[in-house]
Amino acid sequence: PIQFSHTLFTLEMVHSKRKYPVHEVVGMVESGELDEVEIFITPPDNDSADSAEDSGHEETGSTVNNLSGKVDDSNSNGDDGDDTSPEVICSLRKQVTSARQKWYRKDLPAAVQKKFKWNSTVQQTAEKDWAPYLWFELFFDEEVVQYLCDQSKLYASYKGKLNYSVTPDEMRAFLVVLLISGYVVVPRRRMMWETEDADNATVSQLMKCDRFEEILRYLHLADNSRLPAGDKLGKIRPFYDMINERFLKAFQIEQNLCVDETMIPYYGKHSAKQVMKGKPIKFGYKLWCLDTQYGYLIQCEAYDGKGVTLPELGLGGSVVTKLFSALPQPHVTTFQLTFNNLFTSLPLLRYLGGKRIGTTGTLRANRMQDCLMLDTKSMCKKPRGSADYHYDSTNKVIITRWNDNSMVTMASNCQLVMSIGKTKPNSQAEKKMTEVDEPHVIRYYKYLGGVDRMDQNISYYRVSIRSKKWWVPFFMFMPDVAIQNAWLLYRNSAGREVVNVYSFKYSAECSWHQSATQGRSPKRRCPKLCNRMSKVNETQRRCAHCSKKAKFVCCKCDVGLHIDCFKPFHQQ
Repeated sequence: PIQFSHTLFTLEMVHSKRKYPVHEVVGMVESGELDEVEIFITPPDNDSADSAEDSGHEETGSTVNNLSGKVDDSNSNGDDGDDTSPEVICSLRKQVTSARQKWYRKDLPAAVQKKFKWNSTVQQTAEKDWAPYLWFELFFDEEVVQYLCDQSKLYASYKGKLNYSVTPDEMRAFLVVLLISGYVVVPRRRMMWETEDADNATVSQLMKCDRFEEILRYLHLADNSRLPAGDKLGKIRPFYDMINERFLKAFQIEQNLCVDETMIPYYGKHSAKQVMKGKPIKFGYKLWCLDTQYGYLIQCEAYDGKGVTLPELGLGGSVVTKLFSALPQPHVTTFQLTFNNLFTSLPLLRYLGGKRIGTTGTLRANRMQDCLMLDTKSMCKKPRGSADYHYDSTNKVIITRWNDNSMVTMASNCQLVMSIGKTKPNSQAEKKMTEVDEPHVIRYYKYLGGVDRMDQNISYYRVSIRSKKWWVPFFMFMPDVAIQNAWLLYRNSAGREVVNVYSFKYSAECSWHQSATQGRSPKRRCPKLCNRMSKVNETQRRCAHCSKKAKFVCCKCDVGLHIDCFKPFHQQ
């Protein structure tokens, strides 16, 4: 049970005897920590003498003349009284109380829906005929690569490695090896350079194993001397800000967007680590993502356990408003957002509706704010496909409850209900596909799957190289997302054939591989590894393996080789 005190505007947990500010408890309720609680008002011990409440009627509201008994007594003695003025109390009360709803059983008016009509003139299409690696370089361009090199050098000098240096070409080769590890998975990363079983010619040409591990050891994303105090994720924020800026710049404007959460796998220890039992990735870091319906990541924000910047909207509303604030403002009236019940609340729909932003999402039963909706038991008795809906004329929000395999409750400020369609779900009772009615607002909810599509595209060829540093999973996530975003842009470009993620990723890596190894002459390799013989040559030659002078040559390859270098050379 929770005790609410109007005097202090605090909530008291009875079992722990601890008081919480209102905005903290609202955030706990919004995040799902307090789904089922009893909130009650405790009357004062003495009717008016010990009460700090005003004497105004609850229905008609209060004014500055409706003072409490304590204030009247203090004023009669000539003292200044309590520091809390009636104006401050009224302003605090307005912050925690919403506009009074007026619910009617009718559909969303057409005039309200027209406010969110899509303006097709702002839509952008990619007309550039670029190679795959050029699309990838929209995100990991020269500035980003140079930033990684500079921060790595700074961190190496901080660790005492004053003569350490890394070039942009080496950093590109390092990123290519990371991407290759997504589809060439080995138990240990050093096996990618071994010559017996898991040898990878591309990786061996790019760089040596010791050089790769040295770059990974000194890789860094921020200056440790300038980290913000109290920020758990301060080491990754500058890098994420740079990538988010490029994601937004390359974003092709479209109307239907979605907000959801994704997980980055991590099994170490960190205070920002989350456990999500219902997710495919159960242990790791949580990211809030703003995506298109096909999975293009526009903006992302790492979650460190905090995030309630707007107490009246809660955690979910604060996340949505922060992600959406980065979108281009001239086209802000054209977007329509979709999200799940973690984010949806009636105050958020009112807030976004006032900014002419269409919003649709599933709604939890404890966030309906006295809507006269049929309860779950009554709806279950109705035929499958039945719907009940109520419209709030004050805040221009409609709530719909639909009877399917389970009860679905939706809230929207832009989607109609009575534009009924048909769907054919599987009926467990009749053991066949049956046709049932489906409201339009339910059909529109399909646009939520953008973040899930992004997760699916990344999961196929996720970077498999790990490190013990807590922030490395954040870095490894970005090349995967950049490849996925570049693939979507490539597919939408004019005159392009549809290719899968692997084909695009392999083509982009090959192009980066060629640019990273320009000027290098890879060792000559034999096409086969059997039936080779050596012979003594009349003149000495350079050994193809160790580059020293040798008297022997390979009969098939016609290259100089020592006897001890013969086997290692042909096993490469």
